[in-house]
Amino acid sequence: RSSAASDVYMRLAKSGHAPQVLWDYYANTGVRMFFVLSGFLITKILVREQDRTSTINLHTFYVRRAYRIFPAAFVFMLVMTLAYWRQFRWYNIAAAFLYVANFDYSRPWIFGHLWSLSVEEQFYFLWPSVLKRWYKHRLAILLGTMALAPVGQAILYSLKFRGGSIGDFPGVAANLAAGCLLGVLAPRLPSIKRPLAVLMLLAMALIPLYAANTRAGTLLVVFILDPFLNLSIAGIMLHVVQFA
Repeated sequence: RSSAASDVYMRLAKSGHAPQVLWDYYANTGVRMFFVLSGFLITKILVREQDRTSTINLHTFYVRRAYRIFPAAFVFMLVMTLAYWRQFRWYNIAAAFLYVANFDYSRPWIFGHLWSLSVEEQFYFLWPSVLKRWYKHRLAILLGTMALAPVGQAILYSLKFRGGSIGDFPGVAANLAAGCLLGVLAPRLPSIKRPLAVLMLLAMALIPLYAANTRAGTLLVVFILDPFLNLSIAGIMLHVVQFA
C-alpha cells in the first residue's frame, strides 16, 4: 500500500474506473485468505495424524501433496514454456520448475501467478518437518512467527525491499502462521458469535482499502492492521467451521 496506489485510486475514481482498483485491493485479501486457509487445513491434517499415531509420516505427506499438485503444475509449465519460450530466459524456467518463482522478480507475466504456488510448496517443505521435530513447542513457534514477521517486514521496508519482503515469504509468513495456529487451537476455542463475526467481516472489507502513504501509516499497517486482518480471516474461518 503506498501513496502512489492511493493517487491512482483517486484518479480512477474520478474517471469511473475505480472498480478495477478495488478489485486489485481485494485480490490481495483473497490471496491472504488462501494462505490462512492453507495453513489451517494442512496443520489440521498433521495434528490429527500426530494425535492418532504419535508421529507425522513425512513421506506419506509429501507423496500426497505431490500427486495433487505436481501433475497439473508440470503440464501447465511445460506447455507455457514451449508456447512462449522466446519470452523466457533459462533462469525463469528453472525457477518455475524448482518452485522458487517467488524469488524470480524478472519472471514473465505467463509465470506471474506461480509465486504463490512456490510459497505454498516452500511452506509444505518447511512446516511439517518443523512440526514433527518440535511438536511440543508448536504454539511458541507459531506465536513467535506472527510476532516476528512484522518486525522482519519493517526492517525490509526500511532497506527498500519491494513489498517489505524477500521472495514474498516474510509477507505471507504471518498469514500462514495464523492459519496454522487456528489448526492447532480450533478444538479448544470458544464459539465466534455473530457480532464478533460481523466485526471481523468489516475488518476484512475495510482494512485492505487503507493506503499507507507515510512511514507511520506503513508501521500501522505492518504492526496493527495486517495482524488484525489475519486474525479476522482466521476468526471467520472458525465461525464457518463451528456453525456450518
